[in-house]
Amino acid sequence: MREYAARRGWTVTLEVEDVASGSSVRPKREELINAAWRRKIDLILVWRLDRWGRSLLDLIATLQDLLSLGVGFVSLSDALDMATPSGRALVGMLAIFAEFERVSCASASRRASLTQDCRASLMDALRP
Repeated sequence: MREYAARRGWTVTLEVEDVASGSSVRPKREELINAAWRRKIDLILVWRLDRWGRSLLDLIATLQDLLSLGVGFVSLSDALDMATPSGRALVGMLAIFAEFERVSCASASRRASLTQDCRASLMDALRP
């Protein structure tokens, strides 16, 4: 990654080896996000998207935050560069899938709740 940054003429100002994907507490990732909010960095370079986001919704939210701050985001393995029109288009498509996932999960959760309520009502009706 350092070689890629050097080829692009970027100066590495903050380096994080691992952002503990899968963990709900990720202080190094938060450090990067805070640096972006303070305008201490211009770009975040990651090896893969799944190393950055905890979920699709989380990924989209942070990418949109970075985009609104004018902070670039590049994922080497996924060929995503938010500084390019195609990279921003990909983020837009990911946002559509994130919304679909959110709605689908909410709908499935409601159906499961209704099914459980129906079973409980049926059991109550069958009790002597």
